[in-house]
Amino acid sequence: MELKKLIVVTGLLGTAGLAVAGDTGLIQYPSISPDGSTIVFSADGDLWSMGRNGGIATRLTVHPGIETRSAFSGDGKTIGFESNRDGAQNLYTLSIEGTGADVFVRSLDRVTVSDRSQSLGGFNAEGDALLFSASIYPEIYRHVSMYEAPTDGGAVTPVSAAYGRMPLESADGEWTYFNRGYFHPHRSVYRGPGDSDMWRMNKDGQTFEQLTTFTGHDLDGRPLPDGSMLFLSSRDGQARAGHG
Repeated sequence: MELKKLIVVTGLLGTAGLAVAGDTGLIQYPSISPDGSTIVFSADGDLWSMGRNGGIATRLTVHPGIETRSAFSGDGKTIGFESNRDGAQNLYTLSIEGTGADVFVRSLDRVTVSDRSQSLGGFNAEGDALLFSASIYPEIYRHVSMYEAPTDGGAVTPVSAAYGRMPLESADGEWTYFNRGYFHPHRSVYRGPGDSDMWRMNKDGQTFEQLTTFTGHDLDGRPLPDGSMLFLSSRDGQARAGHG
């Protein structure tokens, strides 16, 4: 894919007029609803919701544990998220109504039960399962694998025999995007053989395409409807959004 510079508002949540009570700590891990009306993010260890134009934020979770990454289902009615509220970081869902700061939580359900930390990628194209990465079966080769967990509590199954992190399907379900590499994203100036690159795999799991070849870290890809991809990269120093 051709790489192009993408102009983004890097301080999106900080410059949008966010108004919350007290010290929320670092604001991070934003996710955007399919219709673009709602931003959910992590702050003070909980999930919050706000409109895309800023203003008041509504707290969606209140728990001593830590909620981090989140993702919307395709219909915008469910939010998947990762949390260590019950021990190791597992996956959960929120059934919601409303948009922006007027989001109301109808129910909170646990999706996975494991003593292995799990990292959320997102929903599958059908919206009935969460994709994630984890070291469920430790091996000498110290990379994580990708899995799918039905939101109704069914059995967890591998997405592929290939190693990879943060799997996310395209809207049509034809491709699964993921990053592969030793993965130390905090080492933004790292350049070497342990770098993380973006890949994608077709639906039958037989075709793989390497999408980036940078010697530093490219990660956290998000496919767009036109077939291109947004991703984070350390090619300009600190991790910034890119478009390919």
